[in-house]
Amino acid sequence: MLDGANLGVGENTALDLDSMFDVTLPQLQPAAAIVHAKTNATFVKVGGQEVNELTADTTYTQQKLDFDAMAKQGVRQLTAAGSALLHTDHREVHIGSLALQTENVVWKTDPASHPTIQYGNNRVVIDD
Repeated sequence: MLDGANLGVGENTALDLDSMFDVTLPQLQPAAAIVHAKTNATFVKVGGQEVNELTADTTYTQQKLDFDAMAKQGVRQLTAAGSALLHTDHREVHIGSLALQTENVVWKTDPASHPTIQYGNNRVVIDD
């Protein structure tokens, strides 16, 4: 368990951050590791936004990150769920699925679409 209070770097802060996590290491092979975390944070300031509550359930294995997250800001709520395949060796992320919801509006990636995000050298490129 990770339990922190009054955390921050620069203008990005959290009053409270708690995370329960576990790691499975099949056959003691680091490349096969499975990392799962359930994280809760309150009164988060990030990117100039003040978020009252943030929760995330994440699993990382085989360079794939599955996520289900929720952020509350006043009466507004945003949920995001999906998966991303991470290629850190060439700074690329493949989005398998993504859904964002706020109030009664939902945005989803097309199931037939697999966006790619390339980053580095002070730029970000999104391609379908």
